[in-house]
Amino acid sequence: MYRTGKIPDWDKDLPGVTELVDSSTGVVKVPERTCIPSRNNSIRAELLEGDILDATSESDRWAM
Repeated sequence: MYRTGKIPDWDKDLPGVTELVDSSTGVVKVPERTCIPSRNNSIRAELLEGDILDATSESDRWAM
C-alpha cells in the first residue's frame, strides 16, 4: 500500500518516479482510480447503494 508516502523498494529505481498516489484495494487488488468509476457506475445502475465518489479526490481514494 502506498499510503505511507514512501516508494517501495521494487519501485525506487524507476525513472521519474517521485511519488505514488494510487494504491490497489480489496481482494483482487484493483487500483483505486479504476475501482471508483466502476463502483460509481454500479451505484448509478442501482446495483449498489452508496455515495458517488471522485477518483481524483485523495480523501475518496483513501475511503475506497
